Amino acid sequence: MSQVTTNQSDSGATSSRRALGDVVIMALRERWDVEEDAARRFVRRHQNLYAEDLIGFMEELEMHLARMHHARFGHEAVPEVLRRAVVYGLDYLISSRVGLSEKQLADFIQYANDEVASERTRASDTGTQNTVHPKNVI
Repeated sequence: MSQVTTNQSDSGATSSRRALGDVVIMALRERWDVEEDAARRFVRRHQNLYAEDLIGFMEELEMHLARMHHARFGHEAVPEVLRRAVVYGLDYLISSRVGLSEKQLADFIQYANDEVASERTRASDTGTQNTVHPKNVI
């Protein structure tokens, strides 16, 4: 009889953990625009932590990146830059057992800045989007 009770409580704990994982996945997708597959891998990788702890960690990572950006560039980061830097950090944490270093975080901020700047430049430079460049003529 105790075996049946144990199995029922185990399945209840599993479904409860799955529901909490879904909450984290939804938060990662909505707030930081993380792809669903990456969010699921992150939750699975850290399945022993509470949902509040995972979301709190991501918020702390975002705040730390924002402070680093301000210290490095002298102004607040554009939300898209922070979002991308957080995603880079999350991707690294999914695939590595080692924590993030300050150098890696600084690199993620730089990559995100470069990407956003490049996209904005392409979007604002309407002359180069559909221009056919002639071959070198002598």
